[in-house]
Amino acid sequence: MQAMATRFGAASVIAFTLATTAGGAFAGPEAENNFVGLTISGLENTLVIEQTYTAGTVTAPNSIQVDIVGDNNGGGAAWPSGALIETGLTPGSLFQSGAGNDIAISVTGHGNLFAVRQVGYANSVAGQITGTGNAAAITQGGTGNHVSFSQTGQNNTIVVSQSTH
Repeated sequence: MQAMATRFGAASVIAFTLATTAGGAFAGPEAENNFVGLTISGLENTLVIEQTYTAGTVTAPNSIQVDIVGDNNGGGAAWPSGALIETGLTPGSLFQSGAGNDIAISVTGHGNLFAVRQVGYANSVAGQITGTGNAAAITQGGTGNHVSFSQTGQNNTIVVSQSTH
């Protein structure tokens, strides 16, 4: 497992949990290559990252890449509307369980909230948020789900929930 963080600024909060499980034992080299990459420039940005490799039909590692330029992004505040609250996600949380899942989020601005939860195999989220006060909550379960989104401006909201069985 690899974690890489570059932070410019003070008072950003980042918590990691990276785990590898396969029938209660550590899996092969794919699991050990789970990746988290962070580049944060600003103040009061909050993330909680949990990533667990679970062996299955897909053996690729999970990866998360987050790039933030600005202040008060990720979490640190409550969701502004009911649809976001109903997802059950916490602003600033990035969670993946399974294998071959990818999250890539790029944020430029201030006060943008986002969260992603992926459970399963070969799911991906690619998001770009630019502006102030935007919110995005994505949940995916199963295999082969993909979301790509872009928010530009102020106070935009996106909620996506999809699953395959």
